[in-house]
Amino acid sequence: MKVFYPRFKKKELVEKLTQAFREISRQVRISDAMLFGSYAKATNTAFSDIDILVVTEDNKDEVYSVCWDIIGIPETELHIYTGEEIKIMKGTDNLFLKEVERNGVKLLIPPR
Repeated sequence: MKVFYPRFKKKELVEKLTQAFREISRQVRISDAMLFGSYAKATNTAFSDIDILVVTEDNKDEVYSVCWDIIGIPETELHIYTGEEIKIMKGTDNLFLKEVERNGVKLLIPPR
């Protein structure tokens, strides 16, 4: 029987992604980035994907491409929205957004 272990521990992944989003935010405008799902809750398995919410006002395809190139982790699932889309979702009591807000881990730390 084979045993599979997750590729990253939560702390290690958050550090890697926080560093990645520092670089990403130098290339495209990102207003927020949050890790959510099983990695954020530390319930991930070896087969979990890495769910990241990204909020931007730039072209989503460009943001996706920059994020993908810099993050470089194949299991990454990027969920990219504009600020206006997030505002609409908040107004509709969106369960997805509530889950991200409740259990998400902030990845974009503003400079001091």
